[in-house]
Amino acid sequence: MTGTALPTSTWVAEVCDLQLLDAAGAAVLITEPRLTAPGPRVLYCNPAFETMTGWPRAEIAGRTPRVLQGPATDHRIFEGMAETLARGETWRGETVNYRRDGTPFTMKWSISPVHDAQGRLRCYLAVQEDVSEMRRLYQEALDARARAEAASAAKSRFLATVGHELRTPLNQINGFAELIAEERLGANRMPEYRDYAREIRESGQHLLEILDSILATARAESGKLDLAEREIAPETLVRTAADMVGSQAEARGIAVRRRAQAGLVLIGDYRLLRQALVNLLSNAVKFAPPETTVRVTGARTAEGGYEIAVTDAGPGIPEAACANLRQPFVQGEAGLARRHEGLGLGLYLAHSFIVQHGGRLAIETPEDGGTRAALILPPERVEAV
Repeated sequence: MTGTALPTSTWVAEVCDLQLLDAAGAAVLITEPRLTAPGPRVLYCNPAFETMTGWPRAEIAGRTPRVLQGPATDHRIFEGMAETLARGETWRGETVNYRRDGTPFTMKWSISPVHDAQGRLRCYLAVQEDVSEMRRLYQEALDARARAEAASAAKSRFLATVGHELRTPLNQINGFAELIAEERLGANRMPEYRDYAREIRESGQHLLEILDSILATARAESGKLDLAEREIAPETLVRTAADMVGSQAEARGIAVRRRAQAGLVLIGDYRLLRQALVNLLSNAVKFAPPETTVRVTGARTAEGGYEIAVTDAGPGIPEAACANLRQPFVQGEAGLARRHEGLGLGLYLAHSFIVQHGGRLAIETPEDGGTRAALILPPERVEAV
């Protein structure tokens, strides 16, 4: 039914374009300009209001908007509404209303005073919108986020607990294996035992390194990475990180070349930045072809920050895979095609450590092949000497 004004209030048509309101997609309700009990009577509603509430114009005309209220309606908003309208201002709000059949819905609305040509207040015009579905989807998104955060926290607690529980017995295994391998308590009658002990120690050390990465991941995901900030000479950072992968590079016949711009200091956590750089270098050495060169360079950026880049001559990383490498337990190689060991935590931790410093990790495959991974610190982390 097309909405029209009550016959006793034909003046509504003089101050409102009812033809325009009839065609409006939003629900519109016009009431008397009364703010005291029992409330204003409804003078007009458009077809969109009838569809939204189930109230035909003929039945709601002359009633007050209180017929839309119910148990879940927040009546506290009406005091503020009356004060706002009394000042001649538009009021906006949201509450639960009820359709004619009693079903609740969340309504977002605004109410504005309407004056005639002489400036007299003649009515209030309310524009209303059913936002129930939007609120439902929003709540579902909040619930899904809460579940995801709870699952992530549970995973981090599990990783931390398992890591700590395994670390103690592994340290004991490594310690006893070292005693046997170095024959500190006397020579072994069978040399093979000494070799076996060395293999046990090397495997145990590998497991410890994996556990350390898992524990670091748990701390990163739980936001418990506290920075022990100090001044860092970039050339020292580059040199020590390169030295830490020296034996790994030598075993594969890979040369590590380093160069860093001096004359300035970086402000950050030396241990975390060094580990981030070691992770990049270790990946480069692991994937680069034997008898090639891995380069690590440090230089000031155009924006005033500092970039430490590691480049190799490896197979490169597909562009689509670069973003995923910043996630935990993800590698450039996947599934049965993997040819290298590792949990896929190196780049994730490097990313977490540099982000903690307000920087970022950039990964790209140059046109001439290989991979370039760079730690980029912001200008506020760089100071001139």
